[in-house]
Amino acid sequence: MGDKAASRSKDRSGAKGADLDVGDVIAAAAAEFERRSLVHTLVGGKTSAAELAQVIYDHPRYEQDLFAYVNELGGNTLTNDVYDALDRIEQRAQRPADHVGGIAGLGQLAGQSAKVAEADKTAGGDLLPYDGRGGWDAAAINRNLSQYDALAGTDNDGSRCAFATVLAAKVFQGPGAFPSWITAFKAQNGGQGSFLLEGQKVPAKVMDSICDAIVAGTATFRDLAWLQEALYDYAVTAHNSTFHTKDGVDTTAEVVSAATDKLTARSGDACTSPKEVLAAAKGLAEGSNLMVEWSFTRTGGQAGRHEMMISNHEGKLHLYDASGMVDGANLHPLTAKNLAPYFASATFTHSEMKLAATLTAKPGVARG
Repeated sequence: MGDKAASRSKDRSGAKGADLDVGDVIAAAAAEFERRSLVHTLVGGKTSAAELAQVIYDHPRYEQDLFAYVNELGGNTLTNDVYDALDRIEQRAQRPADHVGGIAGLGQLAGQSAKVAEADKTAGGDLLPYDGRGGWDAAAINRNLSQYDALAGTDNDGSRCAFATVLAAKVFQGPGAFPSWITAFKAQNGGQGSFLLEGQKVPAKVMDSICDAIVAGTATFRDLAWLQEALYDYAVTAHNSTFHTKDGVDTTAEVVSAATDKLTARSGDACTSPKEVLAAAKGLAEGSNLMVEWSFTRTGGQAGRHEMMISNHEGKLHLYDASGMVDGANLHPLTAKNLAPYFASATFTHSEMKLAATLTAKPGVARG
């Protein structure tokens, strides 16, 4: 590609280089065929720079795949012409950073919130880090995916840990996992269409709008904050109920959608030290998540519970904590050092992490 392509594309030289078996080779070939077929479908026979630029603008999630096609079609000359045309399109119309602002009745989700927006990713509406090939940088998203946001319109931040945690599991699965999950979530928590409770109608519109943005490749960190709020209000507030944290698998079962996810109960994994957590998490399969129920008593006598998650993402174990207790980030490598603050004797008189259940996507559910 030309110089413009080099400046816009991400360096993927760090991709895995492990030996592939025959099954991996076949799967990779099938995935490549699917990507190429999708690109041809999106392009639809268009050949001019202006038309191709518009296709890329409309489908930013597949930007790199589309530019690869353009380069094959017309080399550096056509590639640079398309970049110029795309620049002109983007100058005329900025991609929307707010996918929920125009939804009638959005104020119903705000409650009595008095928060003031701050200069962070949530308030600024930073675009999620899509890779241009239909996916995104899941680890980068989850490092910044907090249950707390700076939006004045959301007010359930302190109660959203389980919802944020399951959302983080979906982020690891990829943008393609969201349509089936959102559909299943709505059906499981109150039906659809004319069967919606009055208080579910606005949250349902918010979920649908953000899901469309995620699939299109235009979603932002602000959208994920609104999605958490909509999930909570749809499943809890609309029913005029309180989300009850329970012992064991039922805690996360109230959030997980049975149609898209498999939740397998565990026993005997009540850990009271980083060493025990590491031992219990060892052997977690890639793509799987351990749902962690952390119960504690602070030195001042305050007791609490919090939902977290240990995930094996791309062969590495991570700890996701929606509260950002360690260094303000929400995702860390699972190490004794990063677990230590949760068991610090100077802070807690009692601390226990129960690895309550394993969460995995059901076979056949879309990913990527």
